[in-house]
Amino acid sequence: MLARTDESKISLPNTVILIPAYNEGEVVAEVINEIREICNCPVLVVDDASTDDTIIKAQQAGATVIPLAAQLGAWGATQTGLRY
Repeated sequence: MLARTDESKISLPNTVILIPAYNEGEVVAEVINEIREICNCPVLVVDDASTDDTIIKAQQAGATVIPLAAQLGAWGATQTGLRY
C-alpha cells in the first residue's frame, strides 16, 4: 500500500531501492536525488567494481553503498543487493 508522507513523497514500508552500478559516477547522484524526490525509501547502490568515483558520488548523495571487489555483472550485483 502506498502512503504519502507529505505532499510530494511516497512511503513504501519495508522497501529499499536497489541500484546496481558500474562506472556511473557521472549520473548516480542525480538518479539517487530523483528517487529521493518522489520516494521516502532507503537507497542501496551495489558498486560492481567501478573504476571511477561511483562509490563517492553515491555516498555523497546519501545512499548506502556495497562495493564489490570483482565485477559480477548487473545480475550478480543485484543478487548481492537482494542478500543485503
